Amino acid sequence: MRKHSELRSMFTGRVPGEFFQHTRAARKEMLLAMRSLIDAALEKLEQEPVPKKKRVSKIPVQ
Repeated sequence: MRKHSELRSMFTGRVPGEFFQHTRAARKEMLLAMRSLIDAALEKLEQEPVPKKKRVSKIPVQ
């Protein structure tokens, strides 16, 4: 897999500079979207009641 800097140097001069601004912004938006999913999952987890520990009882075996 190529590094971002290698790809950038390959495309420099062939694509407008605005392209790199848009791809950077898109990358940031994707990370923010993932963060919102993680935050929602954490909120849901925090709202769930903590399960009580079950007592272990011995059952006599004959």
